[in-house]
Order: sequence, then structure tokens, then C-alpha cells
Amino acid sequence: MRQRITRVVMITLALSAVCVAQDPTAQDSLGDIARRERARKEAARAAAGPELGTPPPVATESEIIPAHFLRVEGDVAAADFLVLVNGQPVVRNKRIPDLPPYVSTLLRDGGNVLGVQFTSAADKPLDISIEERFPNQKTHALLVRFHANANQFPTPVTRQVSFTAHPKLLPPIQLTEADKQAILKLVQLFYDTLVRKDGAAVLALFAPALEEARAVYPEGAEFGQNAMNNLASFSTNPEIVMVPYEANGVEVVPNRRVVSVRRTDGTPVFTSNEVAAAGATGASRVSADVILAKKIKGQWRLTLPFGF
Repeated sequence: MRQRITRVVMITLALSAVCVAQDPTAQDSLGDIARRERARKEAARAAAGPELGTPPPVATESEIIPAHFLRVEGDVAAADFLVLVNGQPVVRNKRIPDLPPYVSTLLRDGGNVLGVQFTSAADKPLDISIEERFPNQKTHALLVRFHANANQFPTPVTRQVSFTAHPKLLPPIQLTEADKQAILKLVQLFYDTLVRKDGAAVLALFAPALEEARAVYPEGAEFGQNAMNNLASFSTNPEIVMVPYEANGVEVVPNRRVVSVRRTDGTPVFTSNEVAAAGATGASRVSADVILAKKIKGQWRLTLPFGF
């Protein structure tokens, strides 16, 4: 009899404990649970960083698409300076003034992030922006802008700005055997022109690409024109002797609309001896490590590393 009573008491106590645990006054409301879940998701999103968009679609063959350039104006202190687009470095400490880098290939369709690590200059502000440009348009859309006043951040700081873009990729070119042969003949012509020391002909080989670039990238076209002027002038130096060009081991590699001509072993496609350059210290030489070509108005032309 005593065993039975003890068992009943234990069952009663167990039921009482369950009832206490299920007491509505001791439970969180559904609203509390929902708020905690929202907070958890927001914290997870903040830790993961801004959400990036999807890979951009490929444009149609005849579609006119914009180009995107990153502009850096003003100055920073003498410390580490880094500008990133979607986590990819675009500027790292050094930059060429008034020559904005082409960044279309780094953009995503939808969400994007501009990142910057810097220390403010004491007397100059910093402005970083990404422009969207269509050919032959005088005004350009501003996709994102970051601004810092002079001396606003006297110690190193990291900042991010989210923005939206809808870029499209240039369609890849389908190289035929005839294309490859035409490109290799163009490379041979470039070499022969340097051998003849014909500076005007050197400039003419790059003129169509420079003219095309001016429509959307005048800064790059001007920079490229100056570089070609220097090459044309230097190539006429009577002491320059081109090393014999050997086509064996040269490969043609397409990258979207631009084709790279390079050697499989990594050596220059062709080069010259070293000579003293007028007004410069040390020696210089002609060295075509990689030669770029692009089809412009139906013909293969030499081009420069504009990025498009």
C-alpha cells in the first residue's frame, strides 16, 4: 500500500512540473520570437556585408552598351590607399592622375559595393565615383559617389557605399582560322614597320583604336596617343635594332572583343636591343610583351589595353 501511495505522489509532482513549464505567463509571445528572429537575420546580413547582385548578362552582337569608369579626385594622406569594387582592388596606393580605370567587368547586375581604405589629407578632400558612359555622350550618369572632407579622417578608416548598376558583358568573339591569320599578319606588319623605323606608319596602325576610344574614354585615348607618339619617336632612333621575329610559339587568345597575341613561354612577342633614350637616364628598348588586336569596322586593328 505504501508503494502505491508513493507512486501516485510522484506522478502528481511530475504533472505539476509539466503544468508549470507550460504556464503561458512563463512563455515568450509570438511577437517576441519574431522580433528575435528578425534581429538574428539582420545581424547575419550585417556580418556578411552588403548583398551583391548577379553576374551581368551578355549583350547582343549589335547592342550598344555603356562603359563604366572609376574616378578618383582630390588626395589622401601618405598612408595605405585602397579602392575596391565588389571586393576587387582597382586602385592600390598609386594611380595615374586623370586616367580613370575601366571597371565594367567588375560590376554585378543589381547590388554592388564601392569600398575605400584611406587616411584623409590634411588640406584636400577626397571624391571617388563611378560613371556610366555611352559613346559620344557629353554627360554621364553617376552610379555612386563617396566624399570625405579634408582631414575628416586623420587616422586610417574603411568605408563602404552600396549602389545599383545594370551592366552588360561584351559578347565574346568567335575566332575563325582566317581571323587568326589576319591577326598574325597584323603583328608581322607592326614588326616590319618598326624595322623600317617608320614612325608615322606606327601611329597609323593604332589610329583606328584610338579614334574609337575617344568616343567613350577620351582620357584613355589621350594617354594612349602620348604613349604611341613616344614609341613612334623612339623607334626612329638609328641605334635601334629589332631582334629577328619568330612566329613559332606565338598564340592568339580571345578575351571578349579583344584578342591577345603572346608567346606561350611568356617572353616578349618581339623586342629590340637596348639604347640610351634622349633626355632619359639608363637604357630603353622596344618590347612588345603582349600585342592586342580588335576588330573595328570589320577589320583587325592594333589596340591598347583600354579594357574594352
